[in-house]
Amino acid sequence: MFIAFSPDDPAGEPFVPSPAERTLLWALRRLMVSGPQHRCGCIVVALDRCFGERGGELLPLLRVLTMALASHAVRPITVAAQCAILVTPDETRLLLALRHPDGRLAQLSPLAGEKAPALVAIIAAMVPLVA
Repeated sequence: MFIAFSPDDPAGEPFVPSPAERTLLWALRRLMVSGPQHRCGCIVVALDRCFGERGGELLPLLRVLTMALASHAVRPITVAAQCAILVTPDETRLLLALRHPDGRLAQLSPLAGEKAPALVAIIAAMVPLVA
C-alpha cells in the first residue's frame, strides 16, 4: 500500500493511490531515476499488464512528462525510490493532477511555474488512457 507523505487533496480526502496510479508512479519513478530514454522491458510489461494495449501509448507520454519535468521544473522534483511506500508531495501533485481536471494548473504550477500549462497538456493526454 502506498501512503501520501503530505496529503493535500483538494477534496479533503486522504490521498491513497489506486492500483493504476501505483503502476504509473512506479514507472515514472523508474524513468526519472534512469532517464527518459532508458529502455526497460519491465516498464513495458507493467504498463501492459495494468492498462492492456493502452500501456504502449502511455509509455511515450510518461517519457515526455519526464523530459518536461526535467526541463521546466522551477526547483528539484522530489521522487522516492521505486520501492518506497511513501508518496512524496511532488509525486502527490502529479497524481492529483490526473484525478482532478479542474485543479491541474494549481497542482502543477509549484513544480513548473509559468511552464505548467505544458505539463497540463501532457497529463490531459494521459487521462483517457488511464481511465
